[in-house]
Amino acid sequence: MENYSIKPWQRVLAIGVLLGLLFGATVGFGSLSPNPDAGRYPGAEPVRDQPETLIGSQVTVWGRVVETDPVVLQTGESRGAPYKITLTGDTVSRAEVGNGIGAHGTLVEPRRMRVDRALITGSGERSYMLYISLTAGLWVLIRFLSGWRFTREGFTFRPRDRQHRQK
Repeated sequence: MENYSIKPWQRVLAIGVLLGLLFGATVGFGSLSPNPDAGRYPGAEPVRDQPETLIGSQVTVWGRVVETDPVVLQTGESRGAPYKITLTGDTVSRAEVGNGIGAHGTLVEPRRMRVDRALITGSGERSYMLYISLTAGLWVLIRFLSGWRFTREGFTFRPRDRQHRQK
């Protein structure tokens, strides 16, 4: 049986190819045009730029609640001023000012949407999620580094010996 060894430049090349594929998939998916048959509905930019052509169509918008009577969602500030749209329906009735909201429904007027489904998040939930993710990531990194060591000659990670792990 032959002993196959991977050279350091082959590992670097493989990592580069995988990162290139990841970047390409990210850009490719991000450039997909809306297609309701595939579950990709028009978002805030098409609703803001050409609302008359989308009246009666299913759309999905994300943003922050800035008013509650009626519920008004403000989208991000891409390409100029923020865009505000009024949301109607029972699914958004419990929204409070400052909540993040993702709303899917039918555009009934240029700045009015009848919401069928909504995801409402509290104002502190995003910060909590990021904090927990950072903590978990650091814990995994520490656990990994305490059990493995990097070797330059093979450009690999090798298990640490038992004596080193117990110190």
